[in-house]
Amino acid sequence: MTAPTCPECSGRAYTSEQANYDHIHEVAMLPRARHTDSHRVRRGYAVGMAGTLPQMWLFFDHIEPALVCGRAARMSCFDIMGYGVYEGAQEVRFDERLRRDVRTLYVLDGDSLDRHTDEAAAFTRWIAGCDPKSSHFKPETRHRQAPYPDDGRSPADDVRDGLAMPWVVDELGGANDIG
Repeated sequence: MTAPTCPECSGRAYTSEQANYDHIHEVAMLPRARHTDSHRVRRGYAVGMAGTLPQMWLFFDHIEPALVCGRAARMSCFDIMGYGVYEGAQEVRFDERLRRDVRTLYVLDGDSLDRHTDEAAAFTRWIAGCDPKSSHFKPETRHRQAPYPDDGRSPADDVRDGLAMPWVVDELGGANDIG
């Protein structure tokens, strides 16, 4: 789907055709968010991964699922040999000449946001924001409003105190209402 003749589709963000984007541009500044009938830009996070499988980029509204996706993909060490999480923007605009939507992923040039010392806190927030009945991440809406990193509690503490989701398995090995 990517237009290989586009001069901006180059660099580390674009190494091969992408099934889900027409363009992938590495930029120094992300476009502003906007929403009209024919043009939408959402800001969030881009996860790039590659290995024995072709390069692939995914977009997330929140950093927590982006970090989890990259880390989990890398655990498939024979298929994904590298990944990065970056600030990004996803643009969908209707192109009159092509008579279809054109999808562009913007990847902010700079250091990757993954593999930092506070990454485990983001994983904990991801678990808290998951709902097995939904494909949406809901940051800190289902449980306590305080984030985990500075309060000294662990997800196991929340399970014990009844604050965790019913499907979370506590560190003692017992399942909570998995059904």
